[in-house]
Amino acid sequence: VSQSRYANIVELSSLDGVTGVDDSAVEDVWVVGSMRYGIMIGGTNGYSERNVLRRCVVRFDGSNSVEPKSGIVNYGATTGIEGARNNLILNCIAIDFNSADQASGEGVYAGFYNPHAATNIDMYGSISYKTKERGALLGEDNGSTSNDVYNSWFHFPNNKSNEGNI
Repeated sequence: VSQSRYANIVELSSLDGVTGVDDSAVEDVWVVGSMRYGIMIGGTNGYSERNVLRRCVVRFDGSNSVEPKSGIVNYGATTGIEGARNNLILNCIAIDFNSADQASGEGVYAGFYNPHAATNIDMYGSISYKTKERGALLGEDNGSTSNDVYNSWFHFPNNKSNEGNI
């Protein structure tokens, strides 16, 4: 159990501001606790590409940080085209997001989240269950394109109803 209130638990990103993390595989990982992002690929400088997440599970136990919170994230720069690209998400699960003090922050965004310049992210056979706001938020903005979902299932309880959403 991790208590990384403002940070990410597993992060594949460019720490030096220039290069990214390429050609990595993260398999059979279980992340539980209070965090910003459970698993993040990307960064705001350089590229993180050709990475694979396989059979990874993220369960979020709440955080009162002011930043958005999500389970598995492919993240890019808000300007330009740097960030996560050409990555695979295979048979991953985001489950049971038990949000804490949401009034103090932006709240839980989604089980899976591809913001900004996340490009060519393919998701196969993944599940998002009980993730509060959205099962997946794969918006294509700021240069983000070609994000595809195959054979995946998303469920979230929103306003006391059961709905699916991408």
